[in-house]
Amino acid sequence: MDGMINWDKVYAAYDRAWSDICAGRDGAPRFELPEAALARIAAPADTDLQWLAAALRADGEYPRARRWFVAWLFPPNTRLPESLFAPMLDAAITEVDPSMNRRFVEPCLATFGARRVSEYLLAIVESGQSAGAINALYWAEVELTFSGNVPSIEERYATAESREASHAKQAVRRTA
Repeated sequence: MDGMINWDKVYAAYDRAWSDICAGRDGAPRFELPEAALARIAAPADTDLQWLAAALRADGEYPRARRWFVAWLFPPNTRLPESLFAPMLDAAITEVDPSMNRRFVEPCLATFGARRVSEYLLAIVESGQSAGAINALYWAEVELTFSGNVPSIEERYATAESREASHAKQAVRRTA
């Protein structure tokens, strides 16, 4: 991939646009991710992944708001790189608002599945950092899905894939 992306600069533009929207400024521009940055999200280089992981930690020089920028970059329908799995879930664990940590959990679920996400979060619970991990586990629930007309919303009528995911999640919880 050619060239480097200055993520600090991209984040600053995002932050300005978001601040304008939050302040209710008339005609506030909607932030559009530059094409080069969009391409890098699809195939990030090591330097991109390092910046993104540091932003998710939101410590030191990286304010907490940067983690929301990273969450915005990776909605649930975007493939999350392997190296961001733990930093994204760690951001969910440390998020103080238990309803907002969902933005960090969902991309992990979509890419890595409920079993792996649950195993990671349950390991954190076992280590004694339970409050944030328990809050994040709420969003890792597996919902049964149904296809066509079914006589009732019982597990036996759910799709095979959703039953399998639900059973895997239950197995993780039983072993924890």
